[in-house]
Amino acid sequence: MKKHLIIILILVFLINLSFGANLLPNSCLDSDGDCSIDNIRDFDGIYEAVDLLTNPFGWIEATSFTDNIPEQNTIDSAFLQVSWLTDTGFGATNINIDYWNSTNWINCAGPFSEANELQNTTCNITHLTKEQLSSLKIRLRGEDSDGFPNAFAY
Repeated sequence: MKKHLIIILILVFLINLSFGANLLPNSCLDSDGDCSIDNIRDFDGIYEAVDLLTNPFGWIEATSFTDNIPEQNTIDSAFLQVSWLTDTGFGATNINIDYWNSTNWINCAGPFSEANELQNTTCNITHLTKEQLSSLKIRLRGEDSDGFPNAFAY
């Protein structure tokens, strides 16, 4: 039986493993220093926000998804699905989705322009090992091209 790992980030980050567990991140970081894990973990329509006017770019990172993928399980496919949006008309640009492969940040989608409706982006991360998936970090990053008023990503 194939095991699937699905990672969802709506700035609600979620891993759904086919053996029935929904694994949410235990921590988050962002470039403006006020990341709330509750805004990421809860499906209540309140999203984590980040000011994109940060040098060199604004970012939100979800971490600590799981360190307990069962030893006996194999992962035949893994996909990162990211839902995101930005303010429009304020200069949000160069929006990218990255993941950490235990060594480097890898860009899996983007750059995108501003979008005021939820955008769904999927990346195939099947090539990652179980160890890499266990220490996965996901990052949404972008820039504010005009500086005023500040552009935000969610």
